[in-house]
Amino acid sequence: MKVRCIDSISDENLKLIPQNTVKRAIFDSSELRNAIWDMYVTKNGGCFFALCAEQALSQSASLYEYKFDTNEFKLCFNLSEKVCQFDEAIAMSKIHTSLSEMNDGRLIMTTHTTAKSPVHPYWHPEPFYNHVFEGYQGSNILIYDPDTGALENRGIPVPHESIYGAAYDPKKNIFYFTGYFRGHLYSFDIESGAVRDYGKVTEFGSFRLHRGKDGNIYSASRSGNFYRINTDTCEIEELGIFFPKDYEPYSTIKHVQLDYLADGPDGYLYLKYIFGKNLYRYCYETNKLELVGDYRPKSLQTGDPYSAYGMIFDENGVLWYTIGVCGTIDLSNAYLCRWDVLNGGGPENKGLLGTPERSVTVPAEMYCYDGILYVADSNHLFEAPGIFTVNIRELDKIDYSLSDDSLVFAKDIMNYSFLTEPRRFYKYSMEEYDRQEMQNNIFVKYMEDYNHFLDENPLGVQASEVKAYPFWRIYGSDKSAVYNTWFEGNTLFAEFGDQKDRYLFNSSDNSVKVIESYTEKEALCGSAGEKICSACRGKEF
Repeated sequence: MKVRCIDSISDENLKLIPQNTVKRAIFDSSELRNAIWDMYVTKNGGCFFALCAEQALSQSASLYEYKFDTNEFKLCFNLSEKVCQFDEAIAMSKIHTSLSEMNDGRLIMTTHTTAKSPVHPYWHPEPFYNHVFEGYQGSNILIYDPDTGALENRGIPVPHESIYGAAYDPKKNIFYFTGYFRGHLYSFDIESGAVRDYGKVTEFGSFRLHRGKDGNIYSASRSGNFYRINTDTCEIEELGIFFPKDYEPYSTIKHVQLDYLADGPDGYLYLKYIFGKNLYRYCYETNKLELVGDYRPKSLQTGDPYSAYGMIFDENGVLWYTIGVCGTIDLSNAYLCRWDVLNGGGPENKGLLGTPERSVTVPAEMYCYDGILYVADSNHLFEAPGIFTVNIRELDKIDYSLSDDSLVFAKDIMNYSFLTEPRRFYKYSMEEYDRQEMQNNIFVKYMEDYNHFLDENPLGVQASEVKAYPFWRIYGSDKSAVYNTWFEGNTLFAEFGDQKDRYLFNSSDNSVKVIESYTEKEALCGSAGEKICSACRGKEF
C-alpha cells in the first residue's frame, strides 16, 4: 500500500507529549521478540501482556505482568515450557487479542502465530498449516491464575486453526473466539470443554470480539458486516449493519475490519474500524449505527492513509486514542488524542507518544486504570517492545500548547518518514538521522525481501479484478451455501441454497442474474442451440 507523503509539517506536530507525565519500560536489547498484541488490565489493576515474535524470528510467546510502581516486568510463563510442539513446526509466537478475566479472577487466553517455522524462510502458514511436522498444530486455550502462578492448558479446540481473537462471557462461563485461516466463529464451554463451530462469519482473519454493556458480544467480518452473539441464547444475530467504506480508496483496496470499541458513559458503544476515517456510535436499544465524525484533530497533519489505534474512556468520560500513519511498515508514529465527545468537544492532539530516545509506533492495545493510560509499545521494527504509560490526570492539569518551547522534539526518525523530504524537518544532527536510518533499513530490506517472496509464492489465486456476490444477504445465512460451480463458455453457473434449482448467471459482460427454476435454466442453455447444455447434461434437478 503506497503512502501519500506530505510536503511540509508544522513544528507543533513533531513534539512529544509532556515528559513529566510518562513512564516506560522496554525489554533489554538482548530480547529478540519485537511485538505485543495482547494486553489486559484486570479489575484490580494488574497489567498483563504477551511478549510476541513476528516474521523473521521463530520463537514462542511469553506472558508477563507489568508492575507500574516499580516499572518492571515479571515473567508469568513461557509458552515453550508449557505447550508441547514439534521442533520444526510454525511457531506459536503470539497470544493475540484474547486475554480476558474470568469470574474467579483467573485469566483466559489463546495462542496464535505470525512467526515462521525454524525450517522456513518466511512466515507463510497457508500452504503448510496442516503439515504433520512443519505445520501449525492449532491454538491452545490457556487459563492462568495470577495469585498462584498456576497455568492450565485446556488443549487445542480446533486442530490446525490459529485463534485470532476471543472474548469471555461471564454469564454462562463460555469463551468465544474466531479462527484466522477459516474465518469461523467457535465457542468453548469452560466447564464441560465442549466446542461448538458456528460456521463462517468472516472472509478470514477478523480478531476483535467485544463484550458490550448489554452483556452480548459484538464483532464484524473483515468486509464490515456487524453482528453480535446473544449470550442468553448462544446464537449469532445479524444486525443488518454494514460499515460504510468512508475512506476511499483504502476502504476498498484493504478492508473495513472492526478493530477498536469502547463503551461510553452515555450508554452508547463507540467504535471505529481499520481504514475507516470516522468514529461511530452504536445504540443497543435501537440497533442503529450513527456517525460521530472524523477522529483526526484539525490541526494534525499526516500523510495518507491514517488510522487510530486504541480507544478507551477515562473516569471523566473523555475518549482517548492514538492516530498514526499506516505506512509500508505498519504505523510510523502515534499521536495521543483526546476527545470530550460527550460534551460536544472536538478531537485534540496532545503530542507524539514516546520519549526522545524512541517513539511509540504501534500502540496495539490501550487501557485506563486509576488515571493511568497503559499503552502497548509494539513493533518498533526489530527492536524489543515494552509498555508506555501516561498519567492523564496530570496531563489534563497542564495547560500547554504544542508550540511551547518546553516540549521536546521527537528524535526518532520514524516520526518523519511520511514526509516527502524528511531530512529537511529533522531537528537533530544528520549523523543521528543516518545512524537510525542504517538500523531501520535492516527491517525495511527484510520486508522487501518478504514481499518479493510472497509475489513468487502467492497465498491464493491472483486476479486483476474480483467481484463478490453476497448470496447470504439476499437469501439468509442458512440458505446461501454454494454446492457447485462450473463454466459453460463465458457463463459461470453456481448451484446454491437449500434447493437445487437456483443458479447464478454471470455473463462476459459482468451482468448477474439469479435463475429460480429449471425452465429458466433450460431456456438459457438452449440459447446456445441445445435444449440442455453439456455442463448440465445428466444432472438431476
